[in-house]
Amino acid sequence: MASKQVLDRQKLTSLVVAAGQSHGALIAQRLGDTLLPYVKRGETLPDLKLVSDLCLRWLSDAESTLVAADLAHERELADDSEPRRRRDEHAAALREQLIDLRDLVSALYGTDATLALGMSGETPTDAVALSRQGKNVLLALASVRLPKPRRRGAELSPKEIEAELKPAVAALDQALADVARESREAQATLAARDTAWAEFERRYSATTAVLAALLAAAGETALSEKLRPSAGRKPQPQPEPEPAPAPT
Repeated sequence: MASKQVLDRQKLTSLVVAAGQSHGALIAQRLGDTLLPYVKRGETLPDLKLVSDLCLRWLSDAESTLVAADLAHERELADDSEPRRRRDEHAAALREQLIDLRDLVSALYGTDATLALGMSGETPTDAVALSRQGKNVLLALASVRLPKPRRRGAELSPKEIEAELKPAVAALDQALADVARESREAQATLAARDTAWAEFERRYSATTAVLAALLAAAGETALSEKLRPSAGRKPQPQPEPEPAPAPT
């Protein structure tokens, strides 16, 4: 769905195009009659209606480009929800695994063992921090020798822990990469929309200024004044950029 600001620009463009098409012939006739006495030998009176039509086509092209860029950005933002959902699900699953593992290691080997494995303190909730902690635990499992368990016969196998933890970390890392990719793509479509917006504003201001000037020169002051507020308005700010999906 197009953003409200772009929809407003479509409506303004429709009004300007309708006015230009309605009064193009009038401009050509009135202004042609006014300027004809000043045409010198060998000169030809320019096609003033064509000038008006070309300006309107120029503006309409910018409007079409803006609408297409806006819709492309909206579609890209809609695509971002699924990767973020997967990221959050994998982060929650890994966090639960880390909490369970920490509690189990603490119960079997004591707090010194959890410290050695890098699992002391509060388990993070941030997805990137969870991935980092998961990797740190995997590295520690390969180098840290766990002490004797507090209860005879009750011990953990580092290889079994790794076999369970490693896929969970890998799944979260893939989800984080997908979110980061979608974020970059959203930034690209946003930049394209911003460029289209700036070009539309330039053409809109120029076209309304030209049409208002032609109407005023043709003696149609009332019609010219209807366009002049639009022609003289300050360039409108671009739509507020949507917060880019955070990669974390």
